[in-house]
Amino acid sequence: MSINDTMIIQSGSDFFNTMVKTGIETRGLTLSSGVSEYLTQILTHYVDARNLHEPEYNEFGKRNPQTLAELWLTAQSAEPTTQKDLLKKLGDRTLYISGFFSESLNRSLVDVDYYHSMGASAYKSLASHQEATHKTVFSEISDKFLDIVEVLIVISQDAFVKTDQGILRLYETYLRTGSTLAKEKLEALGVFTAWSTSLKKLSGH
Repeated sequence: MSINDTMIIQSGSDFFNTMVKTGIETRGLTLSSGVSEYLTQILTHYVDARNLHEPEYNEFGKRNPQTLAELWLTAQSAEPTTQKDLLKKLGDRTLYISGFFSESLNRSLVDVDYYHSMGASAYKSLASHQEATHKTVFSEISDKFLDIVEVLIVISQDAFVKTDQGILRLYETYLRTGSTLAKEKLEALGVFTAWSTSLKKLSGH
């Protein structure tokens, strides 16, 4: 890795650390510093979208598990080191997708609750294979999985909602799901106030 690559990663890490802290504050959550740091690591890792996808075959020509169910089943019968790697990958990937692609999950055949259940279970199982410090972090992520997903949704929306298209998508999410988070974001942007004013003018009040 070059010096420039190292600088970019460090810069990205600082950027995402700030976004994680803002997301946690926005949701009014209390998360340990260990979990905050871990979320920063996840966001930095998935800056490269290729990390979301597994090559079909590994270096030995063996097929890699592709779906969440395959990852889970493969982890159950794997030797300890491989098992921890697979559970971590499953948990991280599920957490990230739930936060950054929540709208896609709402339109997919796989229920969003399936992702949440799979992710929380992966971290819970991973915690049982860890020493004290990491055990605490993974246990907390498992216990607060849905809250942490909302933190990532806040980060995702903050990154995208600067455009008219982003605001429209956010409103569509609110109409379709009744999401409190989407409503709060729209209120913060003044969308409801603006539309309320327009409706009053149209009605003559």
